[in-house]
Amino acid sequence: MTNRKKTNSLTDSKEELDVLKLSEDERIAYNNYQDDLHYQASMLESSYGLGKRQKAIEIAKNLIDVLDIEVIAKKTGLSIPEVEELANRGSQNLMNKQAHS
Repeated sequence: MTNRKKTNSLTDSKEELDVLKLSEDERIAYNNYQDDLHYQASMLESSYGLGKRQKAIEIAKNLIDVLDIEVIAKKTGLSIPEVEELANRGSQNLMNKQAHS
């Protein structure tokens, strides 16, 4: 066992003992606080993932008229059907604009 692992396990054990020393109300408040931290971290992580996906979609939209759909899908992480749908929406939007002009 490395010193880092020993340190982490000792720190974890001390924290656990400190929690056990709390009154029941304090322990409930502490557990609620921990749950809230986990929830916040989860929300942050999922917001980050959503932002990355939106960025991939924007990049794909900008590349549709320049690169093959397969290349765009590979480089953005989007699926081929997703890129095809973006390409179809783009050409439909262009046809609608031309029809209304």
